[in-house]
Amino acid sequence: MRCILLYTETMSIHPDEFFKEVSVIITGHLDIRTGLREAFLYIRRHIPADALYLEIFSMDQGIARIYASADVEGARKPDTVIHLPPQAARHLIPALKAPDVVHVINDVDENPIGSLINAAIGRRENSVLACPLYIETHVFGGLIIERHKRNGYSREDAELAKILIKPFSIALANCLKHDEILRLNEIIQNDRRFLQEEIRHLTGDTIIGADGGLKKVMEKVHQVAATDSPVLILGETGVGKDLIAGEIHRLSLRKQHPFITVNSGAIPESLIDSELFGHEKGAFTGADSRKRGRFERAQGGSLFLDEIGELPMSAQIRLLRVLQNREYERVGGVEVLSADVRLIAATHKDIASMVSDGSFRQDLWFRIHVFPIIVPPLRERREDIPSLVNHFIRRKSVTLRKVKAPEMDSASLQNFLEYAWPGNVRELENVIEHAMILHREGPLTVGPEYFDPGLSIPSKADTKDPSGELPSLEAYTAAYIRRVLSLTRGKIHGPGGAAAILGLKPTTLRYKMDKLRIEYRKKML
Repeated sequence: MRCILLYTETMSIHPDEFFKEVSVIITGHLDIRTGLREAFLYIRRHIPADALYLEIFSMDQGIARIYASADVEGARKPDTVIHLPPQAARHLIPALKAPDVVHVINDVDENPIGSLINAAIGRRENSVLACPLYIETHVFGGLIIERHKRNGYSREDAELAKILIKPFSIALANCLKHDEILRLNEIIQNDRRFLQEEIRHLTGDTIIGADGGLKKVMEKVHQVAATDSPVLILGETGVGKDLIAGEIHRLSLRKQHPFITVNSGAIPESLIDSELFGHEKGAFTGADSRKRGRFERAQGGSLFLDEIGELPMSAQIRLLRVLQNREYERVGGVEVLSADVRLIAATHKDIASMVSDGSFRQDLWFRIHVFPIIVPPLRERREDIPSLVNHFIRRKSVTLRKVKAPEMDSASLQNFLEYAWPGNVRELENVIEHAMILHREGPLTVGPEYFDPGLSIPSKADTKDPSGELPSLEAYTAAYIRRVLSLTRGKIHGPGGAAAILGLKPTTLRYKMDKLRIEYRKKML
């Protein structure tokens, strides 16, 4: 059974003693909940009270916030937001111009602001003493003393409550300053972590092939870098789309501002809105404090949205609004934030097909497809492989603490040149690291056993172009798909199917198979 305490009969007290005691109690605690709870227990001995509320006003946004509350059951920081319609705001403005006046409201439901507060806290039939809180002449909040009955307060109560204005004004102002310091410290720490991650990600990375197989790509990078136009980077997984995005930012007018990355596919769908746009405290279960999103962190700079094809529809809608209006709100918030951010997106998916099947918004596609850059797979720029091999050998020699970077024999390099590289540059880097771990001394010898057995080096018969000796892209693609199908025993749909392994929709894979004249399992049987 819950025990509800009732206020006792109030006692008379000298105003000076009342001021002294309240000041010591409310300003003696950094945690406003502790101070408000003790102040409530003391005040109700002299002024009838069933609850205390601290409010913060933001007239420019048309809102009031219940910052903290205390009653016989304890103290809380609900941070409840109350939207003030124009008639309520007009009623509040005269009160703000008389900061030393305590307002007696003996029928709260008849008061425009009081009725809104009652709706927020689920109360009816109460009366309040409303004490404006101010610093100098600026009223920024209010102390509400509540009694759970109508006509519960007199002018004598109001005169005594007037003594509370100064100590509560100081206490609330100090708490807000403390909150601001904590918020700024959180921002600094978050930015520090992000910058460290970006530095770790970018250190040692360089674009190999800028004068070779990526020459046309780099020409496009230089053309678009100085603009603020959105850029869409297309290419298979592992081709280095993130490096191209970083280079666009480095060459842009925003290079002195943040470059923030987010992988859409690595974030649960339920959290993607919060990750991109931030959230307010209490916006959902577990939102214990306000969080800045990636757009807010990237303000003035660039946001690299990797795997944009993984965005759920709700996030696509919000992203479209950002691109159209340059503004957004945090999840659970009402404050409109500006977005001075350059968007760089990337995907390995066929977004055009996703637009056709309705899984990607067409209007968003038009917005991000302003300047597409296609990064070719490694098998289409084999002239870059020797340089990439040397680059990764040097890098891995440092991380593996080798005194001298080893060399790769010519036969091994030929294996690298002939392999299809379904994982592109990322796979090449992993193969080199694997080989360097096994070969601690001497030259690197890399045979076919180092490559994925299901995706091994295609035979020349599989890859010959009818017109000459060079392997064709279609032949490599067909060989790659056939090997994946052999691993899945012809299965296309569902978990473990070829479409899932290749990162394609089953309909897209079937289209490619028809185009490359690859038979389905039912045709093979």
